[in-house]
Amino acid sequence: MIMLSAIAVMVALDATVGTTTVTVESDSPCPSASAIEKALDGLGGRKAPRPASATVRSRGDQLTVEFRWPGSPQSETRELAVESDCESRAQSAAVVIASWLGILPEAALVSTPLGAPPVAIPYATAEPIAPKRTPLESNLPVADEALSSQRSAAKAPSSRSHWLGVGLGGSAGGGVVPGLRIELSRAWARAGFDFGWMASTLVSTPRSKSLDGGASSWMRPALALEGMASWGGPQVRLAIDLGPLAGLTVAWGSGYPANHTDESATWGVTAGLRLQVALASSRLWGELRIIDWLHGESLQHEIKPTGIVGSVDLPSIESLLSLGWSFAL
Repeated sequence: MIMLSAIAVMVALDATVGTTTVTVESDSPCPSASAIEKALDGLGGRKAPRPASATVRSRGDQLTVEFRWPGSPQSETRELAVESDCESRAQSAAVVIASWLGILPEAALVSTPLGAPPVAIPYATAEPIAPKRTPLESNLPVADEALSSQRSAAKAPSSRSHWLGVGLGGSAGGGVVPGLRIELSRAWARAGFDFGWMASTLVSTPRSKSLDGGASSWMRPALALEGMASWGGPQVRLAIDLGPLAGLTVAWGSGYPANHTDESATWGVTAGLRLQVALASSRLWGELRIIDWLHGESLQHEIKPTGIVGSVDLPSIESLLSLGWSFAL
């Protein structure tokens, strides 16, 4: 009688454990948590040997899936390159979570988002994982094949975070002239909030001022290094940046009895506000940039031996309104 009671208790405990489900969260409606859970149900359900949680974060054409067992000192994370279709993204996330749970699909997948061929294998009950063994050490062939496809997809060019951009627009400050901006940037994903850096060069066509019957012209090419932050979804983002600026002012005269050329190093700070739209592996953006030159400069007309007979200050504040395009390296 005692033996029968013990067996009944063990069966009840086993049934209780079997009803434990994995908790799924998503920071985006594409894919949503409910869509991922539905895809998991299609792979064999969300039953787990013990409570577990999975968090899915979306950024453009990239998904980050984080899985955690209770009591585990750290979580497991995988990054996937995915398509824009929400159902395909949900299935991709579900396959990764299922591999951690040790679940085999009850039926063939409707589609193959990760490149794995459909396999019809009956559901297999997962066994508890030993403390020193990670969920990825399962010997299940379908899970291994799916993980291999995920690693290959994560190395695709579309998942890279370095961007080379070119912008054209108008520069104002002592006159409005055409301006050019070339930049190299990198951003890190933080679930919809990005931090990064950007190195850029700015140059505009020469500007001129009349001085004592002649014309004095100048241009100030510059190099900048900015810290950058951005907010928004996978398609549309708003970004700001701020950083130091170093430039070289080159000035020359025309229409004077003796025309000379001179140059001077200068420095300042620059800040930008940008709206960008994702286009596959490229970005289209519009930007307003402000430059504050902290080192005052002026153009001077000098007659020897009389000395300086006229001068005019160069603008300390400039702006650049530009439209640009960036592509992934």
